[in-house]
Amino acid sequence: MPCYISKILSNNQKLGGVSVIILSKDGSSILCGIRDDNGQIGGAGGHIEPGETPRQAAIRETQEEFGILLINMKYLGRLNGDDPAHVFYCTEYTGKLVESDEMTNLMWLPSEKIALGRTMGKDVFAPFQKSIQQFRR
Repeated sequence: MPCYISKILSNNQKLGGVSVIILSKDGSSILCGIRDDNGQIGGAGGHIEPGETPRQAAIRETQEEFGILLINMKYLGRLNGDDPAHVFYCTEYTGKLVESDEMTNLMWLPSEKIALGRTMGKDVFAPFQKSIQQFRR
């Protein structure tokens, strides 16, 4: 691997990622979709880009994956481990939910089902599952 690519990958790993829990207005379910890269159930999230704050990354990833702009997003904390991430949640957004090249079959699921790691015959993306498990109320 060329040195500059290795350096970029190393820097992105140091930046970590973000996970966004988008709750329905009544708090009973969480916005999810089927990830195009692995067919698992996931929510908005991804790597923090160089020069980007975790909050900016959360907003960008949500727009890219679900087509919406978050309003009054709150910071929940940091998820440590193999997939470190800053975790945010939100109950309000503007725009229309749309599928993307990263996320299809958009749906609202109860947090209990996501926390179990498998629902609807599909695995839940592990970092998303951990976010839900750690920050469930």
